[in-house]
Amino acid sequence: MYSLVKLLFTRGYWRNLVSGEFWRRITQALPRAHKDRRARKQLRGALVLLIAPLFLLVYLFWFAGVILGAGVVGIACVVFFLAAAILTEIVRRRRRLAKERLKLAANPDRRPPPPPPSPELRRELADLALLHAVFADRAGSELFLHTKVLPEGMEIITRRVQLDLLRDRGLYDRLHPDVRNLLLRADGHWTPADCSDGSLALEPLRILRWCLRVDHYLPTVGETLRLDYKLSSETVKDPDSLVRGSDFISYDTLNIAFRSTSGFMHSCFAEAVVRGLMKPATEEEATNSQRIVDEYRGNEHKDLVLGDTIVSKANDGDILHARLLAARRYHLLSWVAHLQYGDFKAPENLRILFLDPPPPDSSEDTVQ
Repeated sequence: MYSLVKLLFTRGYWRNLVSGEFWRRITQALPRAHKDRRARKQLRGALVLLIAPLFLLVYLFWFAGVILGAGVVGIACVVFFLAAAILTEIVRRRRRLAKERLKLAANPDRRPPPPPPSPELRRELADLALLHAVFADRAGSELFLHTKVLPEGMEIITRRVQLDLLRDRGLYDRLHPDVRNLLLRADGHWTPADCSDGSLALEPLRILRWCLRVDHYLPTVGETLRLDYKLSSETVKDPDSLVRGSDFISYDTLNIAFRSTSGFMHSCFAEAVVRGLMKPATEEEATNSQRIVDEYRGNEHKDLVLGDTIVSKANDGDILHARLLAARRYHLLSWVAHLQYGDFKAPENLRILFLDPPPPDSSEDTVQ
């Protein structure tokens, strides 16, 4: 009960419940529920989230009835159960911390969790997120101008508004020259290749918003195959959302995302190798790829989900796209961990990640 009350009073719960992403995941899970136990588990979790407020309301009515009708004994019972719930939560947390200490003791070579990010580092990541939002939003605007015929008299002011935003935030002078020159081009003058490059900013924006706890849910790689510029548009309209809080993603949660992303990256790479879409570097890599594909092929309960299908049934284009997205997310999550550890500083010049040279090289064991 304590955990339920705590959940209902978190901003992330309500934002997740009203988001279109939450309902889209439900609609994608429904067709797979009869053959995929993960889809059924996902639907059960969604049902719990939906009925949690109703359950709490019923509990509050019961609690009020106890207070009004049961007297001192009833009140004492309620207080006892609430205290027991709180103590249970405290014990659970202490046991989890004890297990973490035992893991570190058993594996002394593993790096301990990094310290919480400083306000300065958090601000640097917020600035980087805003730049990526501006860049992706401009790409979406340019793509619109390439594909739509504007009504007579309609004026596009995306360029002016975004440059004013960057100047107001003190970011314009920190822009890398290549990024600044592209943003300075007149509206409608980006090439299709520029628009494609601009879409590269969506994934770093998604990760940075999640790390800054603007978003409390990070979609899997398989849920982000289609471009959606709504994320960048919302950020540009409300840039203060990036600096409004003080929370940062926990290291354990970062690890979970890192391992999930690694699974997508290796699974899609293996599928691409077996289909002849990519070449393995060694014979051992080719053998491992075949083993992974044989293990997952046609297995609805194990194979990773890409959109509304699974890796073994996805088309070639989605396989290659998902592998690329996973590789970018993999390196970006490791890059954030490096920043937290202080292995290097945030860049002085603001660049678009993956458009210019990638973040400093990171090894697979950086996040464990």
